[in-house]
Amino acid sequence: DPEIDDLTDPRAFLTDANNWTSAAVVGKMMQRAAHLLKDEDIAFKIGFDSVRMRGLGYVQKILVRALGSPKKALKRAQAINEKFYRTKVVELFHIGSTQAIIRLHWFPGLDLTKDICRFNQGIYAAMPTVWRLPPAEVMETQCFFQGDSCCEYHLKWSRFSRFRSIRELFPSKRLIISN
Repeated sequence: DPEIDDLTDPRAFLTDANNWTSAAVVGKMMQRAAHLLKDEDIAFKIGFDSVRMRGLGYVQKILVRALGSPKKALKRAQAINEKFYRTKVVELFHIGSTQAIIRLHWFPGLDLTKDICRFNQGIYAAMPTVWRLPPAEVMETQCFFQGDSCCEYHLKWSRFSRFRSIRELFPSKRLIISN
């Protein structure tokens, strides 16, 4: 794609998290990755690993300290989305302590693929791992890319416990005694 090919160092550009690429180029890259790796679910895995493996860097620190739990982070999903993506509006339709319904309303006129949707599902699935919880279950009940007006995800995650997260900071008695 000319957007990438015209760069002097495409690899450096693409590995810098602060650079922006168009949704069309991201879609093409995910399609190429699926073809090269022979994995049709690679977009989900890329989204998931972008949270779990990279740890979101400074974003993770903001989420953990300021937002405190998956529920609080999801309440700020649109603000976070506006900071990093220019392809959709995030609607938090319902939120509970361990579940949520999120709707992604895609902007018209963008060259988007289903891979962009799967990438977002991966991000939402991995979000609880920021708080050392198991990944969320993500069930898509509507899909913009299959003719619906939006993508709707039903999310379920384990209950967040501040006590458990604080307790994890300190070694267990068994570990101290065995040394």
